[in-house]
Amino acid sequence: KFYFLLKVAWLCSAVAAALGVAWYGIVEDELKRELAVVFYVFLLLLTFPSGGAVQLLAVAVLSSLEFIGLGSLLKGEKSLIGQFLFLQIFVCAGYFQWFVAIPWLWRKWKAHRSRRDGE
Repeated sequence: KFYFLLKVAWLCSAVAAALGVAWYGIVEDELKRELAVVFYVFLLLLTFPSGGAVQLLAVAVLSSLEFIGLGSLLKGEKSLIGQFLFLQIFVCAGYFQWFVAIPWLWRKWKAHRSRRDGE
């Protein structure tokens, strides 16, 4: 039950941060664009350390697209498609990290430890 509540709280926070970045990132007002940075940092903290890897991957993909001439599709302050895709990947990577990979690694470690202690 606690794990489920933790998962729901994490997902709500991540989606709220992603929506904040998307909404405040496309408006003209400078103050609202600075709020987007706050939401972005919050999202980066929620997805740490996989969020950093996603950010590096996004830079590599954008550089590759820029090289072949398609960078304008996903790049730019007004690109809703690029922001949406980036934020979705961010949230999915964080969810996978915290609620799939780490619990799986924890179960593997406990099983290995119990086998070792049983011998």
